[in-house]
Amino acid sequence: MHTNDSHIAKMKPFTLTIAPISMPAFSSLFAFVIASLVLWVIPGPVVLYIVAKSIEQGMWVGIVSVLGISSGFWGHVVVAAAGISALLMTAVFIFTLVKYAGAVYLMYPGPKKMLWL
Repeated sequence: MHTNDSHIAKMKPFTLTIAPISMPAFSSLFAFVIASLVLWVIPGPVVLYIVAKSIEQGMWVGIVSVLGISSGFWGHVVVAAAGISALLMTAVFIFTLVKYAGAVYLMYPGPKKMLWL
């Protein structure tokens, strides 16, 4: 232990400064709300996929499609929460590896689906 601890007495206490939060302009908020409503009303590819599967193969296949899409969504949420997304954004080699693995994986079901085999 040091005998000269006078520098500790001169230290200022830690203070946390929070930046003020400002509301966006009304025009920006209005544009955001309108864009959100438009995107909410238009069915996306997932909805079209589920409807097509349900019409083509029945209600139970549609339900299984919903469960599969939901499990994929929640799997992505868990991976993102674990920080894997940030790792992939910073590690170029790992991102490239995952990207090519996904491309190789899609080379089998993609042509098979397009050729109706």
